Amino acid sequence: MKTNLFSKLSLVLTLFFMGSMTVKAQTQLTHKSGLKVTVPATWKHEVDDDDILTMVTPDENVAMTFVNIPASAFDAALAEAEKQIKSVVKNFKEKGEGKETKINGMDAFMGEGTGQVEGQDVEVGLLFVKNGNNVLFVFAIGVKGKTDAHDNAIGQVLNSIKK
Repeated sequence: MKTNLFSKLSLVLTLFFMGSMTVKAQTQLTHKSGLKVTVPATWKHEVDDDDILTMVTPDENVAMTFVNIPASAFDAALAEAEKQIKSVVKNFKEKGEGKETKINGMDAFMGEGTGQVEGQDVEVGLLFVKNGNNVLFVFAIGVKGKTDAHDNAIGQVLNSIKK
């Protein structure tokens, strides 16, 4: 696996294990990937015509996009995701190496980076969750220095990803 393509997801990796705090769930959605995810009550969300789920915090400092990538291996999903990342984030730079992990028993891969969106410095979190011949790609972008207030909610969203 190309672990050098993406690195550790600091924005979310630590949060993934912070399951003790509760965020009131607005709704649970079943994504095109076949996985379920819960949207926090105060976050705005929409599912577009391509079944891409986007969640945004009330202050719009963090956005998370959930995309299905038909792929049976992480390498294929990483290659497709890299195109999407580079079309949105300018000057994308990986931070460290990515990490293979498990999310609710499913194989997952996490990475992180930095860059700019519309001239603003951002932190980028990447998560890939394998589900059969599909990979759920979670692409999180947060305004640099303004994501801490959402750490618990981000962790709850990631913990909610299930079959």
